[in-house]
Amino acid sequence: MTEGRGVDVAMVAVSADALIRTATEAVRPGGRVMLFAATQHGEAGFDPAAVCMDEKTLMGSYSSSVALNDEVAELVFAGYRDGSFDLTQLISHRFPLEEAPAAIELASHPQASSMKIVIKA
Repeated sequence: MTEGRGVDVAMVAVSADALIRTATEAVRPGGRVMLFAATQHGEAGFDPAAVCMDEKTLMGSYSSSVALNDEVAELVFAGYRDGSFDLTQLISHRFPLEEAPAAIELASHPQASSMKIVIKA
């Protein structure tokens, strides 16, 4: 889709250290990789030359600014209403409340097909 250039920004929003290398390879020279869900200590491999020679930026964040919450909510809900930004497409699994243990088990051991898991009451 980028005709070989790579993307400007990649966000790793799951706690999966192996995806850091994948995201770094996906961004263009000068691009940025945001680690948003790296909430556990561990070790992750990445190519240091991608940071130095290709000038790719690896950065982290734990949460957004409270000042942005209203703006983000408006973006999400307006996009959902008009169909331009429907995040419900990211939900790969829906479980009824009585199947919560199965949902938690899947979330604890993610598969390639599990993106976002919702438990509905």
